[in-house]
Amino acid sequence: MKIYLIIHSYDVDGGFGEAVNKEEILFATTNREDAEKYCRKYDKPFIYDSPYADLYTNRIGVREVELMDNLPTSTLPPENSHYDYVKTVFEPGIKHYEEYWRRKRREKEIEEMKAACERAGCTFTPAY
Repeated sequence: MKIYLIIHSYDVDGGFGEAVNKEEILFATTNREDAEKYCRKYDKPFIYDSPYADLYTNRIGVREVELMDNLPTSTLPPENSHYDYVKTVFEPGIKHYEEYWRRKRREKEIEEMKAACERAGCTFTPAY
């Protein structure tokens, strides 16, 4: 069985001048025609002020989703989801997984510190 999600898409300022897209589900229905009719009636996108990127709001869209009554537990999440497959790679256990992400977070922090120092006109040398 298919259901149709009516979704409001809008942009917010990401803090560095880029537009970050956000979505919220307004309704769900089993009637495709009603969902498309609602979308045609209320989809009125407009741009509001931003110093850098254009920020849109009032975009209404329809997304079709399969509704499953009996979901088999062996079914993996779709490839386009944000499910973390990396955890399944670390067979020795959760300790290695946590170490991996701790190292990734530290690398990200170092990159952010380097960028901040470059903007300030200084150099940054991390102490590992």
